[in-house]
Amino acid sequence: MQVLCYSNDHSVEIRCHDCGQGFALYWGRQTETEKAEALEEMVCALKIHHCIATGAKANSTHGSLVPA
Repeated sequence: MQVLCYSNDHSVEIRCHDCGQGFALYWGRQTETEKAEALEEMVCALKIHHCIATGAKANSTHGSLVPA
């Protein structure tokens, strides 16, 4: 399952633990269990972004699918 993730400071559903950047999430029709699993994957994906790049450039400010 993929979730569309947009950088957003107004309706934040998840924040990057490393830089604090907020993201709005756009889900398809998923159960609460699937959403919880996807949130865990998204936290890991955001952390990986900071292993690859540093600072504010690590997380995309454009829409991205998680997992990629």
